[in-house]
Amino acid sequence: MEKRTRNKQKGIDMKAVEWILRQLRSLGPYLAIELLLPGGSIVALVLWTYRHRAAAHRTAAHGVPALPTVRCTA
Repeated sequence: MEKRTRNKQKGIDMKAVEWILRQLRSLGPYLAIELLLPGGSIVALVLWTYRHRAAAHRTAAHGVPALPTVRCTA
């Protein structure tokens, strides 16, 4: 029984590692742009925003604010 639990945990751990690696690979091109181009941070941010605009539209459609709102009470 303990071996079965260990194998299940190992499978969960491997899925987590695979997910992290996928996320890092998706950021690779943006990191390269950021390092190689002058003003690359802005260019990379604009490209990332453009590529992920569908997710932002879905989030906005569900009524969830894209950015947290901060109120100043001064």
